[in-house]
Amino acid sequence: MLNNFVIQNNHSTSILITQSCSARCMHCPYAKERNKFSEFDMPLSLFESVIKAYPSELYLLTGGEPLEHMSFFKIAEKLSDHISLFRVATGGHIPLKPYIFYLMKSKNFSGFALGTDVLLNNRCTKPELKKNWEKNIKLLNIYNVPYSITVTVDPKLNISELLRDLKNIGVKPQYFSLS
Repeated sequence: MLNNFVIQNNHSTSILITQSCSARCMHCPYAKERNKFSEFDMPLSLFESVIKAYPSELYLLTGGEPLEHMSFFKIAEKLSDHISLFRVATGGHIPLKPYIFYLMKSKNFSGFALGTDVLLNNRCTKPELKKNWEKNIKLLNIYNVPYSITVTVDPKLNISELLRDLKNIGVKPQYFSLS
C-alpha cells in the first residue's frame, strides 16, 4: 500500500502527502472539485511509516498541494528531526511567507520546487494565483531560500514565452526541471 504514495530513485524519494489542491489547474489530476480537504491527506502515522520503509538522502513532499495538507507543519517537523534533507514541491500559488520562516529553521530543509502551471493561461485561469506566485518568487529571492522551477511540458507549451516571463518575474532558481 505504501508504494502507492512513493516514487523512489537512487538518491531521492517523492512522497504524495495529499491529493488536495486549491489551484484547480485545468490539466491537473488533483483539480477535481472537492471539499477544501481531500479524501486523502496522508495521516501522520502513515507518513512516519513511509520514511521508515523508504530511507533516502532526500525526501520531496508533493501532492496535490502539500502546503494545504492539514498536518503539513507536523510532517515538516518529523522531517526536521530526521537525518535526511527534504524539499517541498508546491504550485507556488499559496503565500509562502509563513512556511519560509518555519522551514528555514530546519537544518534539513533544502528548499522549494515551484511549478509553473498557475502562470499559464491555458492551465490556470485565476490571475490572483499568478500574483501570489510572483510575490513568492520575490520573497524567496529576498530571504535567499533555495528553490527550483518545475515546468510540466506538453505540446501546447510555448517554452520560450514561459522562459521570457520567468526572466521578467526575476526567477533565480538553483535549477530547472522538466516533467
